[in-house]
Amino acid sequence: MIPGDDLRIGDAEREATMAALREHYAQGRLTHEELDERLGLALTARTGHELALARQNLPDLYGAADHAARRPGDQADRKAWHHADRNAWRAQWKARHHADRAAWKAQWHADRNAWKAQHHAAHAAWKAQWRAEWAARSGHPSRHAGWHRHPARRGGPPVAPLLLLALVIAVIGGGFGFLKFVLLAWLVIGLFRMIHHRGHARRISRSGTP
Repeated sequence: MIPGDDLRIGDAEREATMAALREHYAQGRLTHEELDERLGLALTARTGHELALARQNLPDLYGAADHAARRPGDQADRKAWHHADRNAWRAQWKARHHADRAAWKAQWHADRNAWKAQHHAAHAAWKAQWRAEWAARSGHPSRHAGWHRHPARRGGPPVAPLLLLALVIAVIGGGFGFLKFVLLAWLVIGLFRMIHHRGHARRISRSGTP
């Protein structure tokens, strides 16, 4: 024969034990942490021995009478009351859980927004500093500035390659008169460029003297 404490229990026994534990909590015999721990034991209990661990060191609120000796109407009323009490406890636990989760989520979003604002501020400061340094550097003449000057400031387009091309065309075409004209133009342009360079050098030397 199986001892009474080793017999399997049902939902009615678990609900009765949970209701008794809540009553003990209301009367001040249990703390909130102890109530949660003993309710967990009652929910997971499978035998009478495991269920007795949840009621350990607590007085019996309903006496030692057997549940089977009670009237069916009383058992139905008590079962309905247990269900209502359990549902109320679960609703309270869910509300507290959702409130804690909402508070944690709000704190997480606040920390995240603060970090993003700090990151954007640091990035904006770095970008402003970089632009200021770039503007300061671009104010000085670059060593490649001469590459972007207008062709007129560099003395016009290169004349020597054009004259050489005209000379080749004249030799191939057999136009010796045109060849003389090309040579004369070449000499005139070379003389003009030499005079222009000398005048430019004199202006530079005069501007450099105190």
